[in-house]
Amino acid sequence: MAGPSWASKALAPLPEDELLDVGIQVFDPGIADQGYRMMGYEQPNADVRRSEAAFVAVHLMKTLQETGRFGLVRMVPQESVTFDLMVTGRIHRSSGVRLALEFEVTDATGKRWLRRAFLQHADPRSYAMAFDSNMEPFQALYDQLAADLIKAQGRKKAKRLEEVRRVAELKFAAQLAPTVFGDYLKTSRKGRIGLQRLPAEDDPMLARIRKIQTRDEFFLDLLTERYEDFYSTMDRAYDDYRATSYEVEMALRYAKVQAYLANVQPTMG
Repeated sequence: MAGPSWASKALAPLPEDELLDVGIQVFDPGIADQGYRMMGYEQPNADVRRSEAAFVAVHLMKTLQETGRFGLVRMVPQESVTFDLMVTGRIHRSSGVRLALEFEVTDATGKRWLRRAFLQHADPRSYAMAFDSNMEPFQALYDQLAADLIKAQGRKKAKRLEEVRRVAELKFAAQLAPTVFGDYLKTSRKGRIGLQRLPAEDDPMLARIRKIQTRDEFFLDLLTERYEDFYSTMDRAYDDYRATSYEVEMALRYAKVQAYLANVQPTMG
């Protein structure tokens, strides 16, 4: 399967101090969604959907990486607090024909940047040539989310982006040494986290925290590599699965149309 389509797009580079790190959690597979029964849809296979939840998250990660508009973009565990931006999501519908997802992006201060629901129909070209296509059927959906996030980032002033980065760092520090760094941050009644004050850049305790954070980033690199390995292993089989699903669903639609026309034709005479 071909990767994201941002590599060939010309985007103006951002200053390094405005590049935010992005953490992406494995999506909620949505297998407990009661809407399937209410709307007459068949309940999804739980194992397949859980695999899709990881696949979708990793492909989104790759799309954001290829934009060149963010810092480090990694897969992260749910309890991670070290990232400037956190992306979560949920799969609502998934087949070879359509993909319905919900995304939410929040920054380290707790402010929501985006919350979007997308329904994307597959690009038929991705299933052409006897299932040997190199196109991601739903790449337009991933590109749209990336574009929306870039626009949201572009609306933020440099001072605000710097605040997000410092809050993320101090949240990590406060998690490890709450008695030392706990009062550097303040939490509003709405749950927003802001800066109360900043430690000195030569603070020896902050230097220790940054060394620990570097080791934590190494762990996240390994975690991300594991997810990428899973993505690569799943890639071809998942492509074939979706292509078959697409053909079956389109054949069923055609059969229903033909049955309907056969039933109404005598009355039209």
